[in-house]
Amino acid sequence: MRTDLFPTPLWSWPVPDHQKFAHAVKEWTLKESDHTERWQSRNDLHTLEEFAPLCEFILKRAGKPLKDLAADTERHGRLVITGMWVNHTKDHRVQHETHTHPNNYLAGIYYVEAPSTMGKTIFIDPRAGASAIVPRPAENNALNAMQQVLHANEGSVIFFPAYLPHRVSGGTESAQRITVSFNLSFLDGATMAKPLWGA
Repeated sequence: MRTDLFPTPLWSWPVPDHQKFAHAVKEWTLKESDHTERWQSRNDLHTLEEFAPLCEFILKRAGKPLKDLAADTERHGRLVITGMWVNHTKDHRVQHETHTHPNNYLAGIYYVEAPSTMGKTIFIDPRAGASAIVPRPAENNALNAMQQVLHANEGSVIFFPAYLPHRVSGGTESAQRITVSFNLSFLDGATMAKPLWGA
């Protein structure tokens, strides 16, 4: 009998009000962006009125990860959004290096526009010793993979543990890619959880 220890979860859903949310994000991005090939917004979009409906949806969906992880919100306080920002890319050569989201419990991405020719979100095995010995596999599967490519659908949202390393690859042909990234943590640690970069 095989038992899988310490699984790494990732949750995903289609966004029911995608057209409405996408319109709001694109309108705000068009107004605020510097129109370069790669632009990242300020990281406090969760405090803006334009993003309030999206934040409400995200917090509602976060209930499932909390339930699966048996998180004790009575003890640690409710889950809150601690950071939110837009990533706007128009050049398929642009990549985003491997990173995590420190001082947070969950992280997530809302795929506003995700053309198949643009970069993909790639998750890296978080186990420190997993790469000590790496024999060439006869076939690739979930047990021997060192990274997993997520083929996200436009209009979907994903949640994952904030400690999980991830990056964005380059693509094959330039187009517009827009995502909204966000962090979530417990009310007790919300002050510490503010993004370490930017304002």
